[in-house]
Amino acid sequence: IWGYLLGEFGLKSMLDIGCGCGHAMRWMERYHVNCVGVDGFKPAIVQKVCSSPISLHDFRDGPFKSDNRFDLCWSAEFLEHIEEEFLPHVIQTIDLAGAACVTHALPGQNGKNHVNCKDDSYWIERFTAYGWWFDAIRTEKVRLTDRWHAAWGRNTLMIFLNAKSND
Repeated sequence: IWGYLLGEFGLKSMLDIGCGCGHAMRWMERYHVNCVGVDGFKPAIVQKVCSSPISLHDFRDGPFKSDNRFDLCWSAEFLEHIEEEFLPHVIQTIDLAGAACVTHALPGQNGKNHVNCKDDSYWIERFTAYGWWFDAIRTEKVRLTDRWHAAWGRNTLMIFLNAKSND
């Protein structure tokens, strides 16, 4: 997926929300993509595997602030950890990018601290309400690459384009 995103969007910069130790950023660094990570779990940041900066941030306190703009926001298996009332803070942070590639947990999916497990239509509705376009064609293309039929991740992967950055 990362290789597809790198080429498809000509990535020079990426924001990783819920980055954990920074594995996606480490991969992107090999291709000279400038990355910034955000995570709320300090032990993951302490054990980071990338050279990119990772900021400790709690979305209950508001959106993550940055003077930087990014080509892409990557956020894997993070959205389900945010209570609905704080979701606007996350989407305002994703607004720092021109495109977003996110995954989410489905209703009933096991996981620690899952508080917002929803289906695709919920996420499409939320992103659309904040000025994002759901890119159904690219989403379907990347989902078709799920050769292992994983129980999470690629089967919920979604690509959105920031309508506000195209004004």
